Amino acid sequence: MARIGRRDINSYNLANFELKERIKQVKNETTELKRSIKKIKSFGTDYKLMDEQQQYMLGCYVNLMLASERLISTPIENLKPNYIDSDFKEYIENIDDDCIGKEYYNRKNLIVSLCNLLYCIDLDKRDKKVMLKFFRSKKFLSQFGLTKKDIDNSVFDIVNEALSFKHDNYKTNALQTRRLTFDSY
Repeated sequence: MARIGRRDINSYNLANFELKERIKQVKNETTELKRSIKKIKSFGTDYKLMDEQQQYMLGCYVNLMLASERLISTPIENLKPNYIDSDFKEYIENIDDDCIGKEYYNRKNLIVSLCNLLYCIDLDKRDKKVMLKFFRSKKFLSQFGLTKKDIDNSVFDIVNEALSFKHDNYKTNALQTRRLTFDSY
């Protein structure tokens, strides 16, 4: 549990630091944007009627605005869940046994939550035992409307399988994308 807490704290601290730095940068760019807006007002609204220099300045202005937006949105996007419902659905669709797929689907919310909680965390037997004890506590079970039967050792195996499937699938897709990019040259 401590590794999960450290990972999450580090992730939030990094995002917080990045946002502060990026906000400073956006403030500096805002001054430049204000100057650009004053210049651009005289260009008119028809891009085709602008001369080449005006079109270039307008393009620079648009790029500066887009870059400023990305400076703020990227660290926030990095805080999104790493494992989502569509990842789970894709995992279930690739299980050959329909009975197992249905059993897993009945525990979907639990599995998706644990996948996010345990993302990039390797558990040994001792870790699994401690986590199982915590997750089977009355307080935890009542918060999520679960019973002790819903959470057993197999849940961690399922989560590990689901995360491995996503990781392997990601690597395969990245490799295919690289091949397509390379083949297009």
